[in-house]
Amino acid sequence: MRRVRGALMLGCVACLLSGGQARAQETGRLSFEPGFNDFGQTGLLQMPSGRMAPDGEMVFGSSYTDPYTRIFLTVQFLPWLQGTFRYTDIANVLYGPRELSGDQTYKDKGVDLKLRLVEEGPYLPEISVGFRDIGGTSLFGSEYIAASRRYYDFDFTLGMAWGNAGTRGHIRNPLTYLSDRFGNRTGEASTISETGTLGLGSFFSGPRAAFFGGIEWHTPVEGLRLMAEYDGNNYQEEAHGNQFPVSSPLNFGASYRALRWLDLSLAYERGNEVMLRGMLRTNFNSDMGVPNINEKPPLPVTPRRRERPAEPSSFGVDQRGIAMATERVYAAIESEGLGVQSLEVSPPVARLHLVPTASPASAGQYARAALAVARLPDAGGVEEVIVLSGEQEMGRFDTAELIQAAGLGGLQVPEGTAEKDVATVASEIFGILNYYGFKGERFAIEGQTATLVYSQGLYANLAKAAGRAARVLAAQAPEYVEELRLIEVNDNLPISQITLLRTDVEKAANYEGSADETWLRTNIEAPSIPDGQDWVMPANRYPDLQWGLSPQLRQTIGGPDGFYLYQIYGALDSSLTLAPGLNIQGRVAADIVNNFDRLQYQAPSGLPRVRTDLNEYLKDSAFWIDSLTANYLFQIAPEWYGRASAGLFEMMYGGVGGEVLYRPHQARWALGLDLNHVVQRDFDGLLGFKDYQVTTGHLTYYHQLPFYDLFTSVSAGRYLAGDVGATLQVGREFANGVTVGAWATKTDVSAEQFGEGAFDKGFYINIPFDLFSTTPSKGRVGFAFAPLTRDGGAKVAIPRPLYGEVTSSGRVEQDGWREMWK
Repeated sequence: MRRVRGALMLGCVACLLSGGQARAQETGRLSFEPGFNDFGQTGLLQMPSGRMAPDGEMVFGSSYTDPYTRIFLTVQFLPWLQGTFRYTDIANVLYGPRELSGDQTYKDKGVDLKLRLVEEGPYLPEISVGFRDIGGTSLFGSEYIAASRRYYDFDFTLGMAWGNAGTRGHIRNPLTYLSDRFGNRTGEASTISETGTLGLGSFFSGPRAAFFGGIEWHTPVEGLRLMAEYDGNNYQEEAHGNQFPVSSPLNFGASYRALRWLDLSLAYERGNEVMLRGMLRTNFNSDMGVPNINEKPPLPVTPRRRERPAEPSSFGVDQRGIAMATERVYAAIESEGLGVQSLEVSPPVARLHLVPTASPASAGQYARAALAVARLPDAGGVEEVIVLSGEQEMGRFDTAELIQAAGLGGLQVPEGTAEKDVATVASEIFGILNYYGFKGERFAIEGQTATLVYSQGLYANLAKAAGRAARVLAAQAPEYVEELRLIEVNDNLPISQITLLRTDVEKAANYEGSADETWLRTNIEAPSIPDGQDWVMPANRYPDLQWGLSPQLRQTIGGPDGFYLYQIYGALDSSLTLAPGLNIQGRVAADIVNNFDRLQYQAPSGLPRVRTDLNEYLKDSAFWIDSLTANYLFQIAPEWYGRASAGLFEMMYGGVGGEVLYRPHQARWALGLDLNHVVQRDFDGLLGFKDYQVTTGHLTYYHQLPFYDLFTSVSAGRYLAGDVGATLQVGREFANGVTVGAWATKTDVSAEQFGEGAFDKGFYINIPFDLFSTTPSKGRVGFAFAPLTRDGGAKVAIPRPLYGEVTSSGRVEQDGWREMWK
């Protein structure tokens, strides 16, 4: 056995130090992805490796090696950053006193982080540093550095571990040569206020460290991997004084990727124990969910058949402005029954050459053609427009006089060009939008511009929604309309404003143009509903009642009363919109089945019990009002939004509140301020209130980072218990729309006063319905998990947060624009 151990370690060292000519070659198989170890990190069996999973990979699994049963969730948050949350059940230790926890065995929470330092290259292995079981009780706390290198179908790993994974202690801790403080490892938390802290003083500490290593063979059988490793843990210093007999430091195992989403493993560890492991896998960057096979095909658009002369010369404006201005001139002139040969602009004179006709047009037609030229964005230096038909001059027009006459109501588009009145066109557009699942809010035509204000709950991509609405507008608008302005609103809040050329829509809808070409000639402006338009509103739009029934699950995990407590209940959700932006919405619920009657434990608290009496709310009623609020959402000014709310905000609090948000157009940042006065609700979940009340509010800065679709927010203010502090949130949206993030809150409450956990923290996963639906939907469902419920750093759940309302469909970017015509 000693010879086997030596050969294994020597082989790993030799492979890691070898040069580039022996570098791994791709085999062409899809199975060469790193596996995961018993703790849920990328690795071998007990030991980690230097590998990272594919970016966006998520693994949910469980492993068993007596007496440990581990349940873990791992997300490859960035290509170089991996996070794991884990529960470990220790079968030979009770959770607590039998009168509280009965026979429940001990459950330990742990969080791991792993960072890649070096990516594998021709001459270097992949090197990562990891932190296991940081914070919490740190019963399995360990740090390590691991290097992995692939040779053909073999992957070799060698590393050094401190703490639990390094208790074999082959060598003196190398860091003690730098400082004596690294020689003392504090181990698990000694007081309840120490749990939940990062324990930075213990990182890479302890009198000794140990080596570990292993080999992973990706066999010719697709999905089958065989592993052998040298374990750095001697299992004599385990949690709660456990010491396990170890017959061998070598572990052997196999893993089989039975399905794309299923990984099964079997191993022989410690020389005397069997390990079983099963994992479910998905990737948020490649698994796009169920195809939207029941999505209605976009509306066909029949292009208007009109000849166009060659593009005129540039007028000194930007490319998008040139195209837009040119199309406006052509459309205005053609609406007079005239054709354009060319247009020459040489301030102070512009010459408009028209296609010769058999009989001259009227003076009014020539004047209106000249007016179109006078209104060019770069025609400020033009004082006179000369209109020619062939070589014959048909008139000279002073631009100032033309514009003045237009302002007084003259020089209008001929009435004969309007095939239908605007109200009829609007009614048809609203009807078609409704068929496609959109809602028309208002419609107007001004000159050659048609403006449609609409809302929709189908597409999370702004450009794709605009493409659907643009087809409807292009198909139904009168012939003379050349400019299509689309304003999407979310409950009266304008979230995007896009102006397209109708000819571009006609071409793209008939595969004669591309999304990139459309992008070059599109104006994207700060969204706002224009004043002064002669708006046509849909009939019987308000009041609008929407409702739905659904089963719901409420759960708590890892408590002393029971590891998993749950409630299945039925919920009736309803929303009554009374006017633009004004709505009443709520949820009432009824219990179906639960085991919350087992809830007994109430955590000690040195603060007002703003959250720690949650168990009283969970077990007190068979019928309750989850929320019931009246909300008014409105735009204060371009880029400024407001909300006022009153009612029952959430299960535990009701009151009044308001919010203001400043979101600059197309900026990556926003700034919001909310202020709320809330009162604690009675435990029965009906309309009564308790005595406790507080004024709470936060100033929040939001930022969408320009890489990896990361977003972050920092909020500072007063929390429910009256404590003052700040909350940091960091998250990422992956390619399939799933968002994953974490938060941490620190206030002026000390760790001792806060209690177990030291400060508030947690993580969440937010999943779009679109992944599971055969029809498009921009609805989402979220799961947030905080390891502990405490009173410090607690926020009230405000209704309809403005940032989410105005950013639910993201920003208009050129990459996302390619979805427009799909």
